[in-house]
Amino acid sequence: MVWQATDVTKNNWGSVSPRDYFEALIRALRDDVRHERELREAYQRDVEKALELQAKEIERRFRGTNELREQYTADRSEFVRQETFETKHRALEEKVNLGMQANGRLLMGLMGATLLLLGAALLDVIVRLGAGG
Repeated sequence: MVWQATDVTKNNWGSVSPRDYFEALIRALRDDVRHERELREAYQRDVEKALELQAKEIERRFRGTNELREQYTADRSEFVRQETFETKHRALEEKVNLGMQANGRLLMGLMGATLLLLGAALLDVIVRLGAGG
């Protein structure tokens, strides 16, 4: 409670003795000091509460960051390095190309054998028709 100026503070002593005046002044100052202390303590409690909330928020964000890092690490383990991929991909391409070349040679061989068989069968038909006629 802030002490208000009265007629007493304006040196209009009236029936108030100097002792009563100074005691009233001291009481008012004590009330002001007590009130200021209460405000300071309330401010300190508010600051502590704000710091606790801030610490909890920081902890929550760190947990989120750690979870994200763990997920990133898990995801990263599922991927292949580009250098490894390119090396193995080239090796597979070479195998596929060799397989296609082998299949091409096999196909050509089969086509040649088929033509040979067809030619033999046709020749046999011609010979039979010629021998019979």
